Amino acid sequence: MIPVLLFILPFLGVFPVWATAWKWPKFSRFLACLIAMAGLWLSLQAGALSGGAGPYELGGWAAPWGIEIRLTPFGCFWTALLYTLTLLTLLTLSALKKPVLFSPDFFEAALLLLTGSLGALVLGRDLFDFYLWVELALLAAGLLIARSGADAFLAASL
Repeated sequence: MIPVLLFILPFLGVFPVWATAWKWPKFSRFLACLIAMAGLWLSLQAGALSGGAGPYELGGWAAPWGIEIRLTPFGCFWTALLYTLTLLTLLTLSALKKPVLFSPDFFEAALLLLTGSLGALVLGRDLFDFYLWVELALLAAGLLIARSGADAFLAASL
């Protein structure tokens, strides 16, 4: 298995999801769900097969100049958690959202971009920036809950 595929997979799926959102929004959401499920499966397989810390260098450079990811069971667990949250968000969105006839929704493509970015932060061991992303997401969710009131608690999950 190629370990870079753990966080490159959502970036590879952004364009097909974005391109199909114009004409077929349901197929676009289905494709995004398939990408999230494939990423979850890859994360679980890589976590089970890693058996310790395995460094992988990207671009042929050493760690200070190049990109080095470490495939650890803990990192694979976090990427599996990210893919699970992405999949649950997509499934919840399709249950709650009304279809729009004329304006395409690019939420799925943006969610895949966010998932790939967070997966790269986790596997690149940049946990400070990952913590910063999570803090900003919690702040935005809290503000959405406070603005929407107690009746619209699900507004923050979208």
